[in-house]
Amino acid sequence: MTDLRIFPSLPQGLAYAYTCHWCGEPLRFERGRGWVHIEGGTYQMRCDTCGWRGSPYPSPIVCPQCGGQVRDDHCVLPVCGGAADR
Repeated sequence: MTDLRIFPSLPQGLAYAYTCHWCGEPLRFERGRGWVHIEGGTYQMRCDTCGWRGSPYPSPIVCPQCGGQVRDDHCVLPVCGGAADR
């Protein structure tokens, strides 16, 4: 069984060994949810109206900046050792 203490967590984690393949953002591991973006979301969302991007949890239904429609941009995909070329 994997020891969950080796995974980065906020706020103690200063160095992140895992990043998202798609966006390069550092990731953290949450017990019961798995790998998530720093803001806590599994999905990174985007608003095509104002350009907002974020990965809050729970995922918003409308853009928190302009109230426009949000879309899933990508689902977290952990990569050890840094972001892969996109």
